Formats: sequence, structure tokens, C-alpha cells
Amino acid sequence: HANGEPRPVSVDESRVGFSSQCRFQPRSAPRQVPLPEDSNIAQLRAAFSPHVLTPTAACYAQLGDIAIFGEWHLAGGAALLKTALALEPDSAFVHGHMTWLAIACGDYDRALDEAKLALAFDSASLFYRNLLGRVLVHCGQYGKAIELLANLLRNDPESAVAVENLTLAYIVGGEPLAAVRILERARRLNRVDPHGLGHLALAYADLGDRDGARNIYEELRRRAASEYVARWPIAMAAIGLGNEPGALRELEIAFDEREASLIFLDRLPLFAAIAKRPAYKRIAAAVYRGFDTH
Repeated sequence: HANGEPRPVSVDESRVGFSSQCRFQPRSAPRQVPLPEDSNIAQLRAAFSPHVLTPTAACYAQLGDIAIFGEWHLAGGAALLKTALALEPDSAFVHGHMTWLAIACGDYDRALDEAKLALAFDSASLFYRNLLGRVLVHCGQYGKAIELLANLLRNDPESAVAVENLTLAYIVGGEPLAAVRILERARRLNRVDPHGLGHLALAYADLGDRDGARNIYEELRRRAASEYVARWPIAMAAIGLGNEPGALRELEIAFDEREASLIFLDRLPLFAAIAKRPAYKRIAAAVYRGFDTH
């Protein structure tokens, strides 16, 4: 779900995946993780019956991911990830998930440390290099992010993650033309998903090409009327066009559908123009509830 699965979190499907991982990677682990009674994560934890399965660090890390991105439950996610880290302190996978937790909490220094640890434990991983680039974007170190991510894209031109993170770095870093060039090239190859189209609309708008931005905005809205399309990129397109009511409407739908991307609402400057609106504040307050992760 956190990597862009185009539907709301599915507890049942997640349970199947975690159960399979438990069977293939058995090891002992604490079974009691403190979570509020209203958390759906309790259903997933129930799958870890001591009579059937023994959970792994990877399972706890992925549960933490769902708590953070699927339920916006930062404290619950932190508890699960701390358990994962206690089980496997040298796991690049766990430190990668700790990186996303730190980003969600707005602790970018910690995110940078965790991303570097993930790379230290898996130095050949392009995935964790992309993650480091994403952290640099959140840190506001756009030049370093662009240098790293552009190099990754040169080495792996088909990397959708590198395209998404690099074009985001170009947009928030004030270089929309570079983002348009990358995204249009990917679009010709049919390699741009709705999130990429949202970036493209925002980049066109930043360049003053309102027709280009509006065409993408309308395309995304048409698709959303007949199939599942995340509302975050539609909101990006709307805000690029200066359509603040439209952007708020899409964010409210995204909230109702519990879109994972909303965890970045206050972690990127994309929606600064509406950040003081009461509707925006209500959404942000609900997403970042239970902020204390210590």
C-alpha cells in the first residue's frame, strides 16, 4: 500500500502476505505490542497466534508500515518498528521502514541517519539509494537529492521510483522544466502513473503552461470517475492551477479513502497555499494525531 498499491489497505490480503513470510522465516519474537483498542492493526497481530505462527522482524516492520501509512497511527507504527529493530538491529529492511517513520514524524535528521544505516547494511541496493534521495528532498537539500537521483536514473532508466523522486526534487527545488522533460519522456513510453501525472501537471503549471496542466487535471478526473485513481495527484494538479477549492475537495476525498500519501501532507511544501485553510487543518490534525512516538 505504501508503495502505491491502487486501493485502500486490505487487512485480509496483508494478513496472507505476513502469514506466508512468517512460515518461511520462523524465529522467536515478542508477541505483545502496545496498540490502542481502536486500531485495526490488532486484527493483523491476531494472525501471529503463538500456536500457528512466529512473527519475524520483517513482519513487524511491514505492520508498522501499515500503521503509519494505512492508519496514520504514528505511535502504533513506532511500537511495531521498535520491536522489529530489537529483533534485527542490523536489518537494512527494518532501517528502511524506520526512515519512513522518521519522515512521517518530520524528524529529518533521524530519517537521514536511518537511510544511511539501511545503505550501510545493503550498500549495493538501488532501492535504499533512492530512499536516501527522497530523504534529502524532505530535508530541503534539493541539489544533493537531484545529483544522487539523476545518477540513479542514468544507471536504471526504467526505475519508476527514481523518476518519481527526482521529478519531485526538481519541482520543489524550482526546476520544473527538468521535471517535464523526464516525465514526458516516460509518458511516451507509457511509464507514468497518476502520481507522475500529478507531478507533470504541477510542473506545467509552474512553467505557466496552464493548458498543459489543465489537460492532465481533467484527464485524472475523468479516470477517477470510472476507476480507482488516487486523489493526491489530482489535488496536486488542482493546486498548480490555483484551484484551491478543488485541491481541498480532492484532499478530503483522499482522507475519506485513507490514502497513504496524506502522511506527507505537512512534510512537503506542495500544499503551502492552502495550509491555513480550516479544512486543510482538520485533515492534517487527523492524519498526525497521536504524534508522540516515544
